[in-house]
Amino acid sequence: MMTRKVHPPKLLNPDDRLRHVPFAFQHTSAMLGWRGLRVEHDPQQPPSDLVHPPLECLLIIFNGETVPERADHFCDDGRYQGDGLPHTMTLVPPGVESRRRWHNTCDSTQYQLSPALIAKVAEEAFDLDPARIHFPVRYYDQSSPEVIATLTALRRELLAGGPGGRLCAESLANVLVVHLIRQMSNRQDSNGAIRGSGGRLARPALRAVEEYIHA
Repeated sequence: MMTRKVHPPKLLNPDDRLRHVPFAFQHTSAMLGWRGLRVEHDPQQPPSDLVHPPLECLLIIFNGETVPERADHFCDDGRYQGDGLPHTMTLVPPGVESRRRWHNTCDSTQYQLSPALIAKVAEEAFDLDPARIHFPVRYYDQSSPEVIATLTALRRELLAGGPGGRLCAESLANVLVVHLIRQMSNRQDSNGAIRGSGGRLARPALRAVEEYIHA
């Protein structure tokens, strides 16, 4: 008897993902040349029942003032049922299927961070093997003011823009990944022990980005 070989599902890139989203985003960074991330915003995201096949990128969903009502989110054996919270983030790890359902029009910005960007920051700022960094699913999280502030700054850059926008966005993306690895990842060394050392950017670069975030 022949054994049928089972292939793992193809991970969706940011463009592939759009074919599984039943609405169009009003704003996107797709044509802005931002490397390592895609940011998409819709201030009037319609009620939906959305099934995401596994993505190649780390997905962050950031809620504004108008939040999902009677939401039902399921991902990687974790589930959330209830109303959303304003100014919070939901994190969906790469490589896992997720489902989201909500019953009202809401304000949402969605960020996809590429494996290459995460690997670069892991190696340069943390001296870590990227394969040893894992991001567990999180629902409506507001535990990190630094992450929320950086997401807000990236959304502002998408909506307002200006000269130097690509460089600004990519700098913010680096800072975002540093904070995500520091505060929201499970990191292991070669012996399986959790490492807690914080990553760092060069001080002038970090200072410039923080001044922009808090401007």
